[in-house]
Amino acid sequence: MGEIAKRMKKWTCWSEGGAKNLLNLLLKRYAERKKYESFIGEMVGKGYMVE
Repeated sequence: MGEIAKRMKKWTCWSEGGAKNLLNLLLKRYAERKKYESFIGEMVGKGYMVE
């Protein structure tokens, strides 16, 4: 949960939907690594900048 708190503090203004999306992405990264990596690969292929 420290990872989530760190990300939430980085940008102080979050909508409820944005906060839920961030939580889902971070949990997916830890729990379902392969699905997360394929999703990130898709986004990079579409031209999105992903850290």
